[in-house]
Amino acid sequence: MLTVKATPHLAGLAISGDYDDLQRLYDALMAVVDDHDEENEDDETDYELPALYILALCYEVRHAHQGERWLEFVDNGFSEEIQQYQKSLGPQHNVYFQTRIAIPEILFDLMVLDDFIKQYKRKAPWGELDRDITCVRWFQAEATQALCSLLDEKAAARLVQLMHGPESELRFDGYYTQYVDFQTNRYLKAAPEKRLTQILPLARRFHERGATYLRLAEELEETAEELSCSISDLQPVDEPKELTDEEW
Repeated sequence: MLTVKATPHLAGLAISGDYDDLQRLYDALMAVVDDHDEENEDDETDYELPALYILALCYEVRHAHQGERWLEFVDNGFSEEIQQYQKSLGPQHNVYFQTRIAIPEILFDLMVLDDFIKQYKRKAPWGELDRDITCVRWFQAEATQALCSLLDEKAAARLVQLMHGPESELRFDGYYTQYVDFQTNRYLKAAPEKRLTQILPLARRFHERGATYLRLAEELEETAEELSCSISDLQPVDEPKELTDEEW
């Protein structure tokens, strides 16, 4: 079963599951994002950068699925008593594959996935019961619960409100995800004991597109014009640090 939990120093969320769990999550995320690209080629909305962010999440899930990230061994309930009753021997633990995503990045992923689902659902004959939507919703629910479990009841309720906007509204059209990289870098530089208080403000910043976002957007647009390149080609000067196992 897919599980999501905070890492010890609140640097990120650990996404764990068996081989099939991660394959299913990968396929569902890819279906939602790929469908958006195919169905909206002539659409006026611009989700190029948010789509790349979800594809980066897919990349991590895929590498975890291939055993190239972290492993953990989970009790599967096949106790000695059950083995004696069934007259059968077998392992008492399953191998779970795991990847870890920084909290600002996964928070943005969870928020922008709502937009992709809203657009994907337009052609899904089963609506919310579509298998890919259901799988992505399950992932969103598990990750949201992991974040909310870190907060008090009032803050958790506000976080959910900020993460999931009105059903008919697309919130991240034309969003510059370099802002997410900027916030991730700030977050990871903070002392672990100070990270908890930043989770709710992060969701608010992603939702509101405040003054800092608008300044960054203006700088990106000016730089892209000067260099005659796409904004998607521009990378942050100070990229988020890579964490050691002990820092997660």
